[in-house]
Amino acid sequence: MDDHELPVDTDVSEPISPPGPDTADDTYRSQCPEDATVGVGVVEAVASATGRDPLDLPSLEHHVDSEALDALVESAAAGSDLRVSFDYAGVDVVVRAGGEIVASFRRVGPA
Repeated sequence: MDDHELPVDTDVSEPISPPGPDTADDTYRSQCPEDATVGVGVVEAVASATGRDPLDLPSLEHHVDSEALDALVESAAAGSDLRVSFDYAGVDVVVRAGGEIVASFRRVGPA
């Protein structure tokens, strides 16, 4: 693990501690459920990160080709350095090989 990576936490409801009082990086990590597509996992992670209902989020298809995302992640070898990043519903999303989903957004103001 390099100096810029945080340890994996599969609980998407638990933010990583913010670095300071005026700005904070809120990061939520989850693992895509085995019985769901990566696209569904992304929507669920972003909903948890933002406290919104998944049905209130915009269509993922407007931001990324979810079928291609599923195929790419599923075909990547476990442990590979695959990393797909995109913006979805105001959240920076990173999907890694093995189905790890990281949803983060920068909050300005008091933490």
